[in-house]
Amino acid sequence: MALKTFVKAGNITNLSDARYCAGMGVEIIGFPVGKSNPKALEYAKIKEIAGWVSGIKIALEFEDLFFDEAYSIQLIHEIKPDYIQLPYNLRADFRRITSIPLLLYTTTLNDESLAKEDIILYDGTISDNEKSLLDFCTKNKVILSGSQINPNYLQKILTILKPFGIELKGGNEISPGLKSFDELSEILEFLEVEE
Repeated sequence: MALKTFVKAGNITNLSDARYCAGMGVEIIGFPVGKSNPKALEYAKIKEIAGWVSGIKIALEFEDLFFDEAYSIQLIHEIKPDYIQLPYNLRADFRRITSIPLLLYTTTLNDESLAKEDIILYDGTISDNEKSLLDFCTKNKVILSGSQINPNYLQKILTILKPFGIELKGGNEISPGLKSFDELSEILEFLEVEE
């Protein structure tokens, strides 16, 4: 299945979301990790979920504000992700230990050094910053995230801002194997390319 834009699905904590996203043509699924993240998954859970999906890239989503080198190296070695997502202020620390492409998370457009990095995940206000965001998206690979990624605003985002892609968020299962995909499906069906 082809989508109109690059899509990353973040905060994947269950097999239902991972398989749904893989089947709908999502490019990357991200698993929350980090010692201070209450939603963080253990190595074994990530490997189990990743083992059930194919044709999709894996990202580890570090949300910690402080760099834990031993933990990070072990996790990267165990999982072998395609991407690492982290707060942009930690990029130098991760560049020292790996050459894996980074998804740099930021809520601001003010840091000029962001233009030199791989992919920027912007989770800030979109509607109040359209002019700045248009310029930012023109110069960089930007994935837009946040609550404004919704069907009512999505066409405007894709047409005017032309980001590299968008990020959607996974949710909790009602019970193991039972999940509502209403939020994800509404956007992914909108993005589906008619063949």
